[in-house]
Order: sequence, then C-alpha cells, then structure tokens
Amino acid sequence: MKKIQNIFFMILGISIIIGMIVAIIYSIKFFINFFYQIDATVAAALIAASGTIIATTFTVVIGQNINKRREIEEAHRSYKIDIYSKFIDFTIDYVFSQNRNDVEPISDEELQKFFIKFSKDLTLWASPEVIKTWSIFRGQAGDDSNSDTLSKVDNIYRAMRKDLGNSNAGLNNRALINLYVND
Repeated sequence: MKKIQNIFFMILGISIIIGMIVAIIYSIKFFINFFYQIDATVAAALIAASGTIIATTFTVVIGQNINKRREIEEAHRSYKIDIYSKFIDFTIDYVFSQNRNDVEPISDEELQKFFIKFSKDLTLWASPEVIKTWSIFRGQAGDDSNSDTLSKVDNIYRAMRKDLGNSNAGLNNRALINLYVND
C-alpha cells in the first residue's frame, strides 16, 4: 500500500512539474506574440516597467530576508555571550582552584552539574562547531593529560570566538588558554 502511494505521489509530482513547464512556455509565447502585435514604444515601456517591478520586488524580498536573519543572529548572540562567558569563568575558576592552596577546589559533583547545564545550553544556542569541539572535549577529557585537556579547552574557546564572529587568525595553539594558565 505504501509503495503504491509513493508511486502515485511521484507521478502526481512529475505531472505538476510538467504542467508548470507547459504553462510557462505558453505564457512566454503569449507575451512574445502580444509584444509583436503592439507598438514598439509601448512594448519597450511595458518591458521597462515590468523589469522595474520585478527588480524592486526581488530587492525588497532579499532585503527583508537579510534583515530577518540579522535580527535572529543578534537575538542569539546575547544568549551565546552569556553561555560562553559562564564557561570561560568556570574553566578559569576550576584551573585556579586546582592549583592554589587558598581556594577550595571545585568538587566533581559541581563539575558534573556545570557540564550538564552547559551541554543543555549549547544544545539550543551554540553553533555546530562549538558543539563538536565540546563533544570531543567531553568524550576525551578524563583520558588526556593536563596539557591535552587544556588544548581542547583552547579549541572550545576558539570555536566560541568564531561563533561570535571574532577572528582567530594569528593566534598560536593554546594562545587563549595561556592568557590564564602558564605551564
């Protein structure tokens, strides 16, 4: 039954496409014949007016589409900045809490809670590249040396910067994490 239904819809779709092509061809023929039958100056004016209307409509539609996309990106940007700032704050606090005696280290439970909340936030707001680098970090964080872990955190920072529209050109490997950690 499903196969017959799929074949029916395929034939229907092809028929509609063929019908549209035939309608376009006949419309073009009609307009060409129409322009041959009227005065040349009137035909030129009609063509110019039609071109102006089409160009204006096209420009307005494209402009609205670009503005809508920009508004969405700006709305998402504030959420991303908040999420990414929390991650940077947490990683810096975590690194310093592990290396200093006067600060209480962050517990594994706090770390796990942060990772879960951060993962939820990334699901909604982050770019695919940030999600990918975060997944790589999460999948390999416990297996790596401290240096490898810091390199992966630096990769997350880079992906976040790129997502916010900042350039990473000229930044060496671990340049961002080295702003906070000297090892």
